[in-house]
Amino acid sequence: MPFSEEWLAARIRELPLTPVAAEDGTSTMTIRDTVARKFARDLQAANPQFDTERFLEACAFLSDQP
Repeated sequence: MPFSEEWLAARIRELPLTPVAAEDGTSTMTIRDTVARKFARDLQAANPQFDTERFLEACAFLSDQP
C-alpha cells in the first residue's frame, strides 16, 4: 500500500527529539532528523525525481509544530 509524503512526515513528527550521538561525539542530530534523512535517501534511490529537499523541509516544519 503506497503512502503519501505527508503521512510519512506526520509519522516522523511522532518520533522523539532525543539527540543521537555520533561515534566521535560531535553529532547534534536527533532521532527525528536521522529517520527523516534515511527515508529521504531511500525514497530518492527508488525515484530519482523525488524532491528530497522539500521532503526534509516538510519534516522539519512538522517537527517544529507542537
